[in-house]
Amino acid sequence: MKLLLFCAFFATDSLPTESQLMSAMESFYQLQLESELAEFETTQKMKWLKYLPTVGVTYTLDGKPRPAISWSSTLLYSNQKDKAQVVAKKQSIYKKHQLTLEKEKLRLKNLLRQHHFLKQDISFLQDIFKYDQQLFEIKKNQAQKIEIPPSQYLKAEQALRKKEYDIFQKQRELLKLEIQILQVAKYFL
Repeated sequence: MKLLLFCAFFATDSLPTESQLMSAMESFYQLQLESELAEFETTQKMKWLKYLPTVGVTYTLDGKPRPAISWSSTLLYSNQKDKAQVVAKKQSIYKKHQLTLEKEKLRLKNLLRQHHFLKQDISFLQDIFKYDQQLFEIKKNQAQKIEIPPSQYLKAEQALRKKEYDIFQKQRELLKLEIQILQVAKYFL
């Protein structure tokens, strides 16, 4: 009986609401997305410097030096290509995070469904246990009046203790499931 009281203490619904869990998960993945996208948010000062022509000295056929300026249009092309790659990479990261978030939401909903069913199982077992306790009290009274042999009384007590332990195991399973739900939801207290 002490076992059941201990479990009943921890069996209170300690989970936040589904919307709170989903919100915590969404904010976690949003922070993760922002941290990955921050890599691409560098601001360069004086970007225009890369477009300056190259200044140097060239030599004529006579061997005399003369100033030379050269500029290549590939600078513009490579810059546009780099920008397009950054945009594509950002979109890829964003889509990966969206897929991961949706997958984790489905996983969380499945765990919440399991939690609901397990709570129903425990409630049902506790209801049946009340009847078993009443039956055990009848056996106990019969044993005290010496209407049944002690072995029959011990078997009834053993059956009651086994049912009590079954409820304890279900409540422990519920607690493990709640921990798993909090971990999947990234719900940090």
